[in-house]
Amino acid sequence: MSGLTVPPTAAPRRLLSHPVARDLAVVLVWFVALGVLAAVVWWQVTPLADYTRTATNAEMGEEQLGQQVAADGWYLTLGAVGGLLSGVALLSMRWRDPLLMVAAVTVGSLLGAWVMLRVGLWLGPADPKSVLPHAAVGARVPMQLKPGASGVVYVWPITALLGAIGVIWGTEQHRTGSSEPAAVDGTGSGADAADEPSGHVAQ
Repeated sequence: MSGLTVPPTAAPRRLLSHPVARDLAVVLVWFVALGVLAAVVWWQVTPLADYTRTATNAEMGEEQLGQQVAADGWYLTLGAVGGLLSGVALLSMRWRDPLLMVAAVTVGSLLGAWVMLRVGLWLGPADPKSVLPHAAVGARVPMQLKPGASGVVYVWPITALLGAIGVIWGTEQHRTGSSEPAAVDGTGSGADAADEPSGHVAQ
């Protein structure tokens, strides 16, 4: 029996032709790329605390203890900027279905947070527990690039949601404000039209 052969690439193209699939694909690519970029910046700007190898163990000075929060602080900063930027940009670019995009941006931001964590951990130093046993006395071994508080990852979805809601609110305010002058002009025109016959009668 003869029939038409469907090319292997036809199904993905047909799927991406659907508006919802395109929106979700944009969100996916956006947060993967942004997560990688944020991880690279995080890796470059974060000063990591060092352990100093001693004859019996390893220790960390007071100055180094103060730097332990640097990874958390920079993750929060970059995550807040990335999340807010994502919420504003994606809702502005993909306005076809705002509610769908709010949900997609919120979930996608968690992907961005995870990508930033994994790529940052991969770029940063190895686990000190595996390095210190083989280090010479006096050698300094940096900590891994990872936040001490696991809750910092939620800065991504929180700020992304705020940015998305801000775009929706601003758009609705703009629409409401632009419709009010039309109503006032219509009322004023009606009043002027009503005054004109009364002046004619007075003559």
